[in-house]
Amino acid sequence: ALPSAWPEGLVQGLRARGGFEVDLTWSDGQLEVARVHSDLGNPCLLRTGCPIRVTCGGQPVDTRAVGEGVIEFDTEVGEDYVILSFTLE
Repeated sequence: ALPSAWPEGLVQGLRARGGFEVDLTWSDGQLEVARVHSDLGNPCLLRTGCPIRVTCGGQPVDTRAVGEGVIEFDTEVGEDYVILSFTLE
């Protein structure tokens, strides 16, 4: 969830359950890019209200729908995953 009081912004170093570090950049209230760093290699669950694309090292990452608005993808220890909204491509 992006804060409505801040239509633009950047946060870095957020810690997420499962051993992840997250950086987010948004503009006009919409996600521009997110980076998820995997510390433990656990599957990553993301809740999203828009279609997204996940890449690692510039290569597409397979995602699975696991609920309404929730996707999951496998991660490897030490890897960075980039999340982009389809609307920004």
